[in-house]
Parts: sequence; C-alpha cells; structure tokens
Amino acid sequence: MRLFTMKDKDFVTSLSRGLTLLESFTADWPRLTLQELAQRSELPRTTVFRLLKTLMTLGYVRYDEKRKEYFLGTRVMKLGFTVLNSMNLKDVARPY
Repeated sequence: MRLFTMKDKDFVTSLSRGLTLLESFTADWPRLTLQELAQRSELPRTTVFRLLKTLMTLGYVRYDEKRKEYFLGTRVMKLGFTVLNSMNLKDVARPY
C-alpha cells in the first residue's frame, strides 16, 4: 500500500498515515500483526505502534493479545454506515 505524501501545508500527514493503516485491513487480511501493518503501510514499526494505540483508544482498531493481531473495531462501521445512508440508490444504480 502506498503512503500519500503532499507538500501542501494544509495536508495532515499523521491523519494520512492513520487512514493508510485502516486501509491495510481487507477481506482477505482482516487480522494483521504489527510487522505486517508496518510492511503494508511502508511505515516504521514505532510509528505504526503509536498510530495503532491512538486508533485503539478511539475504537477504530482492536487487539487480540493471544494471537498478537490487530483488527478493525466496530467504530469503523459507523463511518461506512454514514456513507451508505447518504447515498441515493438512483445515483449508485444509474451507471448499470
């Protein structure tokens, strides 16, 4: 996964990094270790760890201590449902 970088002074790099971590989780890879997240995001492990701690505190990521794996928390669904609820079915279906 490629990390976005911008020279624009209004671009918030730390937010971009956190979203990159969230996007690292997929249907095929719903649980990832710290090392796997660092590899997928191309970020240093220490940065990934700090971002994960923040995302965990906010409820976007959870941690399985036995398996030492991270996975998406239920708060992520709130974002998805907000998008789905704001979509007009006609606009979504129109191309098809």
